Amino acid sequence: MSPTIKRIADDLARSAPVTYRLPLCFGSWRIDIESNSEALVERLRDYFDAFDEGQASRPPALVVRAHQVPEPDLGISFIEWSREPGKQTRKEAFIDLADGRIVRKVRTGMQFLVGKDLRVAIGDCLANDNQVVNFINFQYTSFLMNRDLALCHAAGVVLDGRGLAMAGISGAGKSTLALHLMSSGLDFSSNDRLLVGPGRDGIEMTGVPKHPRINPGTAIANPDLESVLSPTRREALRKLPRDELWALEEKYDARVDRLFGSDRITLHAPCVAFLLLTWSHRNDAPARFERVELSERGDLLDAIMKSPGPFYLPESGPAPTGYVPPAPAPYLAALDGLPAFEASGGVDFAAAARFVRELLRAAD
Repeated sequence: MSPTIKRIADDLARSAPVTYRLPLCFGSWRIDIESNSEALVERLRDYFDAFDEGQASRPPALVVRAHQVPEPDLGISFIEWSREPGKQTRKEAFIDLADGRIVRKVRTGMQFLVGKDLRVAIGDCLANDNQVVNFINFQYTSFLMNRDLALCHAAGVVLDGRGLAMAGISGAGKSTLALHLMSSGLDFSSNDRLLVGPGRDGIEMTGVPKHPRINPGTAIANPDLESVLSPTRREALRKLPRDELWALEEKYDARVDRLFGSDRITLHAPCVAFLLLTWSHRNDAPARFERVELSERGDLLDAIMKSPGPFYLPESGPAPTGYVPPAPAPYLAALDGLPAFEASGGVDFAAAARFVRELLRAAD
């Protein structure tokens, strides 16, 4: 008998039944997390607590199950997921069955079932709780993409109910700028993934409930973030040349609620502008902020567009079986009428913070 997503999920439900539940509300949507591990549910509760709007009386739009079990041997041969050009590390493999997809994380052996009304994480979830967090967010993101929102490789901040999206070339510092803007009083919406599209109040943006992971340069450049580093590590990092500091391949969790307060998160807001960062730490010229047309700047649109990866299954049409470059047309349609600005020249977070605050305050 050929395996199916439902059969595998049903077998898991019998052998490792879920007895713990965590209802979460993000924006207009409720997501229920179910697991056989109380410890995992408590970790997820702690992680998502700052993003949860607490309206658990709503019916769930999504249910995600996480089974704490040994790595399963499903007797299935997986296919390597091809990554975008320039990224060589093998991260995921997948197999499509008649009723859905299984994705396997190559390094950890975690497996994820995605099918109609089935979203299931399997394996040592406690040792890999970050992958469970990501899986929950992938399912939320996919749910919104299937409601015609465009997935952007962008950060987002909010001031007085007005949102700004920020994208940039690799290493331009969109996450660093977002956290600098938080230090100046703006709210956090999203660090690296943002969904944008038409809504009741014009173009709207929706953040993904994930705390930033920041590099040492970001932590050292902002006094509000220094506590993510030990005093000894801070002292050592301050002695490094700037280029060497920003090139380090270290990442630290920056819990927004602990650094700034749980009341400083706004996942959903009208989006009044997009800021594209092309500035550089190697450029000695002053930072410049100029209006641009995304339809005429394919290089800037490339910085915004984001391929959804192996966890995304469209509700209609074939699912991707490897990296597919995003098509510009849906993004131009989703962002039509949204003012866009380019930050070029040298990196100047203080000047950018002044520009952003003036821009958001001037928006109707």
